[in-house]
Amino acid sequence: MFSVVCFDNSEEVEVVPTQWYNNGACRWPPHKAEGVNRAIRQLEEPQDTWPLFDNARDLKLLFYRPTKCLFFSFSGLLRDLLVNQQILMDQQKTMIRMIQDLHRNTQGGQRMSTASRHTAYFPLGDKQALEALEGDLARQRGPSSGIVITLGLAGGADAKDTVWRILKQAIKNDLAKKISWRGMNGKISFENLHLKAVVMDAVRRNPSCSTATDVQIADAIKRWFYCAGDREGGRKKRQPAPNQKQTGLD
Repeated sequence: MFSVVCFDNSEEVEVVPTQWYNNGACRWPPHKAEGVNRAIRQLEEPQDTWPLFDNARDLKLLFYRPTKCLFFSFSGLLRDLLVNQQILMDQQKTMIRMIQDLHRNTQGGQRMSTASRHTAYFPLGDKQALEALEGDLARQRGPSSGIVITLGLAGGADAKDTVWRILKQAIKNDLAKKISWRGMNGKISFENLHLKAVVMDAVRRNPSCSTATDVQIADAIKRWFYCAGDREGGRKKRQPAPNQKQTGLD
């Protein structure tokens, strides 16, 4: 009989004879790959001289005589299934949290709270709208939880994706062209805005970004503003037409 055993230290899943596993530990033959496969197929009895691996878990999937094809493919297939299962579970947690945030953010019916007034600014289209939002944030002396929750609903696969989704939701591209991280060449310095703290908190509301560092988030923000000129056809507009004739002004 065979068992499916997960080795927690290496995060590997293997199909092994059931007698190799005992109470959280699994014996493993000291052979090369082909020798190991042969030992498994032939249900060899474990030897005391075999290495003993702790932190092993029996996944409680027992079967008696797998076919040769199943034996070679089952471990890899099961590993992929377990990885995909974990991804789906993480995505489910993210969706539940986003729904909870959305519910909290919309409680109170039609009442116009301070947070809802702030979210009405988005997406920010010009410098005046940005200054108005900055004024409200400055008077609060800290990031507004309502804005953080609203922007955090953008989601994302990783820190970069989440930052880009949030900024796209918060700032129109025409305004983004006038902003950079440090504010060089007469641009607005995002580093010195109260909105920076809001964006960073919103990014970390995504469970997949909860441990993202300030540097990781800042790098993604810098890149988003740097690429503003290339978005919405900007790069194509700067390229000369393929059949454009040169003039005396060239």
